[in-house]
Amino acid sequence: MTLRVGILTSGGDCQALNATMRGLAKTLYNCVDDVEIIGFKRGYYGLMHEDYVKMKPRDFSGIINQGGTILGTSRQPFKEMRVIVDGFDKVAAMKKTYKKLNLDALAVLGGNGSLKSANMLAQEGLNVIGVTTSNRTTAQAQSLGITIKDIDEVDHIDLCIDGADEIDTDFNGIKGGGGALLWEKIVNNASTKRIWIVDESKLVKRIGNFGVPVEVIPFGAQHVFNYFVKQGYHPVWRLTDDGAKYRTDEKNFIIDLKVGEIADPKAMAEDLIHTVGVVE
Repeated sequence: MTLRVGILTSGGDCQALNATMRGLAKTLYNCVDDVEIIGFKRGYYGLMHEDYVKMKPRDFSGIINQGGTILGTSRQPFKEMRVIVDGFDKVAAMKKTYKKLNLDALAVLGGNGSLKSANMLAQEGLNVIGVTTSNRTTAQAQSLGITIKDIDEVDHIDLCIDGADEIDTDFNGIKGGGGALLWEKIVNNASTKRIWIVDESKLVKRIGNFGVPVEVIPFGAQHVFNYFVKQGYHPVWRLTDDGAKYRTDEKNFIIDLKVGEIADPKAMAEDLIHTVGVVE
């Protein structure tokens, strides 16, 4: 079955829109067997007026350094989205286009106003259900009106989309900068397909300079910290703004290892995962 994804760039016209669009497209082409990407011209205007183009992989080549956005953009203020002008209902028109093209998802690239309009469309009945990997993400999604399921309420997850802090040329990766290591791993393992979305700033020859986040249980955590010191991992407790030890959603601690470039990521991973007290 073909996955149909619509993309539009909305609001301000800036170089980052092309880079983000390219990153999303490359990820979809690499991770989904059969995908069709439909680009809407001039942002929400294209969605309203069925002005779109069926895009090919070559359309995303060499666009990173181009200014603006290859799809074009137009300003459609959120406060005017529900205003009917000369009998034209913008919201109804956008819903009609979405359904006519049988889209599975719509990716909106833009700022706060653009995303408010995206949330409005979700509230209009476009089906968006997510399983989040942290309490913070859950709160944010619920504030936008997105239905959230507990992981034990679903028998599987179709697609897990996440970021990464560093990825090297061998596709070794570092995650955990956001502090949800264990939950992210559980959701990832329960998913049929997995996508990491990163931009060029996260691509490195060797991982490690970001640091390696390690989630540890509180009981005996200082002994784990001391072991990391002996191993030469240069551990640092992750702290909150008020100086207390940071707690994950499972109330564990995080120790950040400031190791620099890692010569043998697999060997280090084996050492960490077999250290008693390490959760993830």
